[in-house]
Amino acid sequence: MTDPTNAALRARLDIPLDELLDRLPRLGRAMVIARSPSMLLERLGTIETARIEGSALILAGADHDARIETARVAELVADRTTRMGDRVLPRIELRDAADQLTASIVGMEGLEGFDAALAGLPETGLPPLQRDPPQEGGAAPELAEDDPVLALLTPLREAGAEVAITLDVPGMTQGWAGQLPEFRPMMGWFNIISRTFHLHVEAGAVTAWQAEPGRRVALGRDGRPTGLVVVSDALA
Repeated sequence: MTDPTNAALRARLDIPLDELLDRLPRLGRAMVIARSPSMLLERLGTIETARIEGSALILAGADHDARIETARVAELVADRTTRMGDRVLPRIELRDAADQLTASIVGMEGLEGFDAALAGLPETGLPPLQRDPPQEGGAAPELAEDDPVLALLTPLREAGAEVAITLDVPGMTQGWAGQLPEFRPMMGWFNIISRTFHLHVEAGAVTAWQAEPGRRVALGRDGRPTGLVVVSDALA
């Protein structure tokens, strides 16, 4: 069983997915991450409800809107190794049968609240995750003034338009809707960072938008959809 005073830094949760559901609201403020190699869409807030509908895990609430394919969740891992400065940001990883990350849920209230939410669940310790060393090389590319992400979203923000943004990655879809907050381009990324919603898109990852009525689909360097979609009545 999970003992908050003796929990492994990285451990498998030896429970089926449905036994995790009522623990997720107990995390308090949590960040749910949808990730591709060049994009992240993160939602932050309390997961008010976690339920399984058909073949999907639904995470919902005022600040959450995620759908995760249950078939892509073969293992649950509690990871307590991630830090931001002196602060531990523990997370629950939902991993597939090939040990690839499908989704992650970060406990933003720290290790004590995280361990309290998981208290009593059986765990098996795992070896530390082998992280890739930092890449050496030149400076990150600057976000061009005509970057397609900026070109599409800037007029929508200036007009105060209502916008819905979704990111569809293998095994997971996550979305956000509202009026666009301030943009914060830095270190070669387009960023939106608000209290309940983060969007990070690498410079050059979107090369064009496929236009549909009221909808734009982001195309990548290979000309194929990236999974990023923007919907607004302000888009013709």
